[in-house]
Amino acid sequence: RNHVPFESAFLRPILNGKTLKDPGTFLEQGFPDAGILTFTFLLPAQKQLPPLQSGAQTAVIRPHERHRRKLTPELEQLALHIASSCCFSTLTTVVRSLSADFTLSTHAAKVLCSWLREMGPSCLAMQCSAAQPLLESVGSAAEDMSDLDLLAPAWVTFCGKFLTAPAPVQDLRTALDFLVAGNPTGHYRFNLASPSEFLAAEYLLATNEWETELAKSKSFPDVSQKGNYQCLRNESLDDESFEYRPEWPLPASGIFQFHIALPKRPTKSSKVISDDAWQRMMEMLSSSQVPALAQVMCLRRASPSLVVNCQQALAAMKALCPDKERKRGKKKKKAKRKKRKKGGRKGLPPASAEALPEHVVRKALFSVLIFRIKDFKSIREVFFEGDGPFAGRDAERNLLECETAFGRLNLLDPARIDSQLHMLNLDHHEDRQICRLILSIVFEENKKKPFQKGQFVPCKYGRRGETALRTLHVVPVWWAEVDPPLHGALAIKMAASKANEKAREKIAAKYMRM
Repeated sequence: RNHVPFESAFLRPILNGKTLKDPGTFLEQGFPDAGILTFTFLLPAQKQLPPLQSGAQTAVIRPHERHRRKLTPELEQLALHIASSCCFSTLTTVVRSLSADFTLSTHAAKVLCSWLREMGPSCLAMQCSAAQPLLESVGSAAEDMSDLDLLAPAWVTFCGKFLTAPAPVQDLRTALDFLVAGNPTGHYRFNLASPSEFLAAEYLLATNEWETELAKSKSFPDVSQKGNYQCLRNESLDDESFEYRPEWPLPASGIFQFHIALPKRPTKSSKVISDDAWQRMMEMLSSSQVPALAQVMCLRRASPSLVVNCQQALAAMKALCPDKERKRGKKKKKAKRKKRKKGGRKGLPPASAEALPEHVVRKALFSVLIFRIKDFKSIREVFFEGDGPFAGRDAERNLLECETAFGRLNLLDPARIDSQLHMLNLDHHEDRQICRLILSIVFEENKKKPFQKGQFVPCKYGRRGETALRTLHVVPVWWAEVDPPLHGALAIKMAASKANEKAREKIAAKYMRM
């Protein structure tokens, strides 16, 4: 309905690995009978509905719903009246027809759900064929979203074998609370039997697909977990891990859990928020009486329009997630002294002990700020070393968890890449990219000459799972000229040298999002 030229809507179509200069030939000659065609489809501007009757806001139609029309209350009542007089086989046909062409209110969807449920278990196939389009046709306006979860009991009935129970109502860490379109990076756990969470998962998968195709079209480095450009990481369904692919259909039930990391950095022209404004914001959040995780949620809502530096992010971490380990250590010593004097059992923990652990809140806050930091190359040094919030006795575990959630390549500092020992599994895409980066930097700094003894201290290579890896005194130069081995475990550390930061960053731009 929004007229867009064909060439502008389909960007950079690639047929069997070759870029098509004129996509308009498809209109004249038609599509080929065989081959692999990849392209990026540019959606036109969002179409909006007329203002609601309350006049409070305007509803936005989702891209795949633009053909649907919103039923007036009178027509909706007429449709329900007709459906109520239908037999079971006709009812499913009426529901599918309504869902295909119209946007239904939550009330109408609940009524149709109750009627479909009366069909009984013998008609499960017919129920499923009508339930899926019915869920997709529910209105996306804000006034309907609050009632979508009321459909869950009826929706579960249509899902066949439902393996997992819904999340507890008392759990404040719901995926919907953290879902912010402008900055969705974080960990999500969706109960797909809940219609609102199903829609949220559907939205994040669409966002992932858009960012994936955009990165491919602009030839950005692949910083994904599995070398497929996907922003999803550690995905699992009902606690069973799998590799997400674009053709994977989102099931109607189950617990869908994953991390998503959208490596969209602030541009060079972006201005960092002033220290005074940032300090006032932190004082306002930290002085509130709401739990720490709720404060992080508030910051996430505002994060898409914020750009900060590492020191400001560190100040936010100290303000919203203060380190209480020293205080706890002092309290433990005092408690031990009292116990020695008085004896007896310890008292019950205070009510505040039920609050979330500090490290959980810290990592939630880190997920909010990681891609809003302009000087991101200093993240590892500021947060994971010295007196950083993730340093200390659990530094290795914290770094491993953050690298697993947000990506090893997104937490790497190419200028200081020689300051640490890298334990790499060459079967994994991210580790291979780090290996390529290290070898490329040393190869360029060595003026493209063969590697010499002492340039890597140490360098050990062997099969995965071996207790003792074989020491390589001289790394083969073909590892840098061609490619490192496809399999095996590698422990490598560059010998300390004077780093040319600009040269290293130029090389790193081939493997990282700079």
